[in-house]
Amino acid sequence: MPSPWDELQKSRPCVLTSDQDWAPEWAIVALLEFAKSLDLPLHVFRTNPSPALDAAVIAGTITHGWHPNFRPQSSHGATHAEVISSMLKIAGATLYARTHEFAESSSAVAALSDAGVRFLSQLPTMCEPWIAPIRHSTGIYYLPVFWEDDVWLGRYQISSPSVMEREISLPGLKILNVHAAHIGLNTPSMDYYDSRRPQFFDPVVSGPSLRHSDRGTEDLVRELVRTLRLVGAQFTTFPLLCQTVDEATSLWKENI
Repeated sequence: MPSPWDELQKSRPCVLTSDQDWAPEWAIVALLEFAKSLDLPLHVFRTNPSPALDAAVIAGTITHGWHPNFRPQSSHGATHAEVISSMLKIAGATLYARTHEFAESSSAVAALSDAGVRFLSQLPTMCEPWIAPIRHSTGIYYLPVFWEDDVWLGRYQISSPSVMEREISLPGLKILNVHAAHIGLNTPSMDYYDSRRPQFFDPVVSGPSLRHSDRGTEDLVRELVRTLRLVGAQFTTFPLLCQTVDEATSLWKENI
């Protein structure tokens, strides 16, 4: 019996996403300009109010969803209900979410489902090929992440996409995730980010003065996008990807 994801995987759909993570406005502007320079649609998972992001959503240049923090001592709230309430105030009702630091529990996912979330971009992989959507017990679709910037900068310290050419060329979902902080700082390593983290969130410090002037995250992501395009991968919006997932499931059910 064919999988509902057969055609979806063959098309190698790519999406550029970003975690806001309370980044200052200058870094948000850098993120928006970066996506524009790549001529890519961008989906931002929101943690807090941002005039620049609100304006981009209204203008239709980005789409957005929730980035709730369910961890202890969360500024979003002490209970699941409080976290959901914070998200509604920041970004309104949505179908899309990714939890902060990918932290979750069955009760947190159930709370998201009850709040109307239907697509959750969880599970950072080591550039896993053949990625397909996963249906959670709540009915939410899990869309795993193919590549995440801080995983590569920190745990693996890999500076070039050439080491994953095989994974890039193989079928499967290709959700990329960058952080506004790493684009704003052009982070070359997690040590660099950690050393500048206090100043990064200081509203008095000039953002550009913290930016790495040599090869960093921006260069790595540009090379990754270029490599994906060379192998024929197609970039799309996160909502359109989710719509495709929904339609593939409905079509599959009709034919079984």
